Amino acid sequence: MNGFYKFREQLFSLRWWRSWATVVAGALVMAAGFVLFINPYYIVPGGVYGTGVVLHYLFPDIAVGTFGLMLDVPLLLIGLRVFGGREQERVKPSTLSFARAHRINSLNAP
Repeated sequence: MNGFYKFREQLFSLRWWRSWATVVAGALVMAAGFVLFINPYYIVPGGVYGTGVVLHYLFPDIAVGTFGLMLDVPLLLIGLRVFGGREQERVKPSTLSFARAHRINSLNAP
């Protein structure tokens, strides 16, 4: 057995809820950071969402979260093929919640 199984929690236990709440809270904080600091001041970070920021500057009608999601989906599929689904059980929901939170935050941003 590999090391990932030791981190599995019992479904719907307090530890499970706390774990998922931190995943969603982290995605919300990251999305707020992008909307409030990265995008308005034209800062380009590295990685997939940095590429999304650059593409957003080139095509301003499409949100950064949409570009990030478009670039993350192929990477998630490659990771699913290489590593299997067990290791991605928190990656997929955090990616989707970040992209969605970024879209919601960008609608409410000044």
